[in-house]
Amino acid sequence: MTIYNKVVLTLASMIVTLLIVFLFIQKFIVFPTFESLEQQYAKADIDRVEEVILNTINLLDRQVYDWSSWDDTYKFIENQNIEYINSNLPSDTFSNLNVNLVYFLDTEFKPVWVQTYNFDIDDVEQVEITTDDKDVQQSILLLQSKLEELTSLPSDEPQVISGLMFQHRLPIAFSIRPIFNSDEIGAANGYLIFGRNLNRFTLERFGEQIKKEFKIDVVAKNPLSMSDFSTNNYEVDEFSKDMLNISKSYFVDGKTVFRISSDYHRMITQTGQNSIKYALFSSLAIGVIMILIIAVLLEKRVFILLSNLTKQMQGISQSKNYTMRAIISSQDEIGVLSSEFNHMLSVIEQNNDELVEANEHIKAVNLELEKLSLTDALTQLTNRLGLEQKLIIELAALSRKQSPLAIVMIDMD
Repeated sequence: MTIYNKVVLTLASMIVTLLIVFLFIQKFIVFPTFESLEQQYAKADIDRVEEVILNTINLLDRQVYDWSSWDDTYKFIENQNIEYINSNLPSDTFSNLNVNLVYFLDTEFKPVWVQTYNFDIDDVEQVEITTDDKDVQQSILLLQSKLEELTSLPSDEPQVISGLMFQHRLPIAFSIRPIFNSDEIGAANGYLIFGRNLNRFTLERFGEQIKKEFKIDVVAKNPLSMSDFSTNNYEVDEFSKDMLNISKSYFVDGKTVFRISSDYHRMITQTGQNSIKYALFSSLAIGVIMILIIAVLLEKRVFILLSNLTKQMQGISQSKNYTMRAIISSQDEIGVLSSEFNHMLSVIEQNNDELVEANEHIKAVNLELEKLSLTDALTQLTNRLGLEQKLIIELAALSRKQSPLAIVMIDMD
């Protein structure tokens, strides 16, 4: 594999690694952050619903306070005069107050005057229910524990019990106060209860008020009363990638009484996902473009020079012509490498010339030594060693020809 391919592969591996890290961060850090933020907003919407319900209860309590600390109301419990009823208790009064339930009770929790109203969405139609109605008796029985709790409150604490009660699985906001005269001196003369049905029409108006649709699901099978909103629990149900259901459950004695829930469009997560996808694709495109740019620059400024230098070195090595030189004009590390290569060639050329000269000298010396070893120094005739070599050569030749050999020895003395 060429250096060019290795560099491109390394750059591509780095881009892929960065994308994997990016996806890991997105899945385990960024997305959970978006989801957490989204759930916080959804929980805040549920809290706004709770705040509207609490405001409704507080408004009822202020209305009950105005009526329960009034001398005329105090006297009405004693004499049940018709004038008070005609002047102060017409249905229009409670329609304007958005009150569906009005109970005047004596100190023994017996009805003095009770009315329940069912106003439609336009607050026009009204249905009055008498004191003999079973629902009235049931609701008074339902609030019996709250009335007894109210009678046991210390005098230095606010004399009020308020919250939600549930009748026929319908939530009803209520407030109970003892009836005093205007100076609030003396014992209570009875009890006043105001209630407001949180039916579908009321909840729709609440939703328009806070710009958020919601619903209240009553979980308790039996009629229960509740005035404590402090014990609650959020639940998140991600039933689709576009929608989130957030609910808040309320408990009495460890049992769920009712639940407020709302569907929440997952705009934060969707916006975050779209932004991350855009950033991911942008990063990928930028990475690919950067790899291409780097590859082109390396090809033109580095790898072409290295390729040319490699070809020149291979040509010199194959031809063994050490007089050739690499031709590189760059002023970078490749230029330094080619200069060092040319210097190395100069050294090799010089050493090669010296080696050729030394070999010629060695050949001449070897010939002289060979001549001296085969010749007698005094007579300059061939000596015994020369004779033996000559005999070996001749014997080999005659052996191939199957010819005889004759040796003549002459004593020159």
